[in-house]
Amino acid sequence: RPEVLNAVDEELRARFIARCRAELAMIEANEILDRDLQHMAHRAAGMAGTVGLKELGIAAAHLEDALLRGDQIAAARLAFLGVLRKITSDN
Repeated sequence: RPEVLNAVDEELRARFIARCRAELAMIEANEILDRDLQHMAHRAAGMAGTVGLKELGIAAAHLEDALLRGDQIAAARLAFLGVLRKITSDN
């Protein structure tokens, strides 16, 4: 039944955005280590597309790659934060 799937999808999306909001607060408070940020980015990259947040998935994947390479972390972090701020304020 499509209406049940839509309700499940909306609940999943709402829970994901709530988690993003909490993680954004931790990042902005500088209460996070790079390895934890990499874990957040990895999880967001994997889940964002599932809940229809493609732009977040792309930014998260770029941040994860930057952290793994140890290169251009600041720019990737800013881009990721920008998308996180946008989706958490829009929803």
